[in-house]
Amino acid sequence: MPRRFPAVVLASLLAAVIACQPSAAPAGNAVVLSQPGDPYHSLASEISRAEGLPLALNLEDALKHRPAFLIWVVAPGSLSERAFSRFGEALNRHGEPVSVGLISGSTLQNARALWRRKPASPGRRLSVVPREGHITLLGDSGAARFPMSKESVAVRLREADYVMYQGHGTRSLWAVNEAGNLTAADIPPVPGQIVAAGACQTFKLWSPGSIALAFTDAGAAAYVGALHSPFGNLFGDPAGFPFRYTHPEFPIGHVVQAQNRGLMRGGIAWPYYLLLGDPRLSLQARAPYRLVGDRTSGSVRTLRFTGAARGIIPVRIPGGARFRFAEIPGVGRASQQDAFFNPRLQMISIGPDSFLLLRHGGPDFTVRLRPSPPWHWRALSCIGGAMDHTATLQHAQGSIRPMLYAAGLLALVVAFTLRRKTARFRNALPRALFVGLALLALRGGYALARHAQLALQYESSLRTMDAGFDISPAVLVSTLVLGAGGAWVFLNSRSRFAKLAAILFMLFPTWAVALMWAGVSAVINAMARKHLGMPIYGYGSALAALITLAAEGAIVAAALWLGGRLARSGAPNAG
Repeated sequence: MPRRFPAVVLASLLAAVIACQPSAAPAGNAVVLSQPGDPYHSLASEISRAEGLPLALNLEDALKHRPAFLIWVVAPGSLSERAFSRFGEALNRHGEPVSVGLISGSTLQNARALWRRKPASPGRRLSVVPREGHITLLGDSGAARFPMSKESVAVRLREADYVMYQGHGTRSLWAVNEAGNLTAADIPPVPGQIVAAGACQTFKLWSPGSIALAFTDAGAAAYVGALHSPFGNLFGDPAGFPFRYTHPEFPIGHVVQAQNRGLMRGGIAWPYYLLLGDPRLSLQARAPYRLVGDRTSGSVRTLRFTGAARGIIPVRIPGGARFRFAEIPGVGRASQQDAFFNPRLQMISIGPDSFLLLRHGGPDFTVRLRPSPPWHWRALSCIGGAMDHTATLQHAQGSIRPMLYAAGLLALVVAFTLRRKTARFRNALPRALFVGLALLALRGGYALARHAQLALQYESSLRTMDAGFDISPAVLVSTLVLGAGGAWVFLNSRSRFAKLAAILFMLFPTWAVALMWAGVSAVINAMARKHLGMPIYGYGSALAALITLAAEGAIVAAALWLGGRLARSGAPNAG
């Protein structure tokens, strides 16, 4: 390899850093939105008069008020996927966070009842309905588990104040299990209940038999769901109960806003995780913590809190909007410019205040705020987030079979080369093993070292991580075979085509993951553009894989270069 090879390493890392640059914003109070021709416009006028709130006749005028909350009063028949996509696109252009809640119902009377409704209790009885396994009901007397079935879910709905569902869904049902689906007809009275669904398509209110409207018509105070797949990056899903400790200073609408920010750093193109109900609702009467210290030293503001419970804690920091970086020891770090989803800490600014949503072990925590991240943070968090996702989750948890197939194919290539006697097995073997071990240290070593502090991951994988991380020996063996075998072919080949093939083997499956995610997003977005005129998904997962690819390429290049230097300086080399 040429002596100038470190330049290639630096170029690869620089490419990874350049890929990591996003944005942020501020806001006022509540505005009611309703178009004059909407069948529920009279209710919007009633809400505006009763609460003394401005009534905007279109979204553009509503956003001119720079509201913190937007109460959108709308009949189901006035909604559609295209209407929501344009709404989301306008919110993206606006740039400032706005917590949106829809007031609607199958009838005008049901919509009015939803506006007046409050949560029945402070969320003491909680139920999680996961994609698989058992339903869990949490209460003052502890946790109880029940078998998963449509009938069992219906019973738990009566018993819980706050229900979280994670699984498959459609506009008209929850796909509980193979034996049955929960439809609108199966929903019992649920007075004052809060319902959140981490499922596809359950927020299509205009559809006959809408599951979301069925819940609020049955008495729910709020229903939160997605228009399309939330793509796995849903903060607090499936069992974190992110609304549990909401309080008047940090209500449900702001939590959904923070969740949408996380989703957009994970894979969606515009905010389509939506709230049916008043965005100003909260389950607690006061903040679930006490502030015991607040001091500023230089540009760093340090706040100390006590008395917080375990779980997802919503923290409002008055006057905190000027700070764009937060560090919470034992929880993590976050910036408003983070490129990727962070499952432990989300940070948004609304008006002059900062709002933090954090996964906390209780009872004490400290928040350090800075006006901007440290100079190295964006690059390291970007590369680390990408590596967390690709090396720790995709490779260690999901790419095992493809890696084994590729390793087996590479072994056949090496055997074919030896059979034709175009190279001896011991040629450049130490250098090849050096490259394989370097790649193994990056992929396997990084996964083992980082699994407990992941910056980027799918929430559905968080249960696996919290229960105990396990990396298959097959992943480690196949990584070593791909790295060392690919390097051996590279070093023993004169053909450019053979060298390129060797590099592709070494960096498989990272480039395959990038192609897969880019391809899936591109195909779905192409269909969405025809239907909606805009994409549904972003390319966050593909970008993460590309950044990881750049890091792995840099490691492979550095190992080849360093191995060559060691060989030339007299290190043992049978080649």
